[in-house]
Amino acid sequence: MQCLIVDNQMRRLENSQIAFIEAGMQVTGSGSGRVTEACLRRSIVDVLVVDHDTVGTRVTDVIRMAESRNPSLVTIVLSSKVEDDLAAFEEEFSSLHAVMGSEVAPVMLSKMALSWAVQGALMPKSSIEPMRVKREDETQTPVFSTARRTEEPVAEPEVAREAA
Repeated sequence: MQCLIVDNQMRRLENSQIAFIEAGMQVTGSGSGRVTEACLRRSIVDVLVVDHDTVGTRVTDVIRMAESRNPSLVTIVLSSKVEDDLAAFEEEFSSLHAVMGSEVAPVMLSKMALSWAVQGALMPKSSIEPMRVKREDETQTPVFSTARRTEEPVAEPEVAREAA
């Protein structure tokens, strides 16, 4: 899985890259909006972690570009204004999984992103069907059957008793 992390705070970017690499992802890190756009034009990413303060007003363009290349993208926005950004992006981007404060631990971020990406790969949104609730008269008692492997009990060896 390919991850692109966009953050201009180099220490946080470095720690995030390490966390995602240790989680088993291939990581590209950038501190520039222009470099980010160049990366997205050339490659497909599965996870996009973008610091809103780094990209600024072009954050919507960056997310849109990544979504157009990968419909099952997982996007996480780091923000100093979590509630405002969540309200602004929630309806606009189907790939948005979270808007978090920028102080979130990189290891936690990598674990959440990986689980969302794997879940999306295993069960794409198009394959999820709404659950049909049965009416009361349609319900039947379920039939359960189980098969359990049991081992034959081991007979204890008979000990000859000696008559005294």
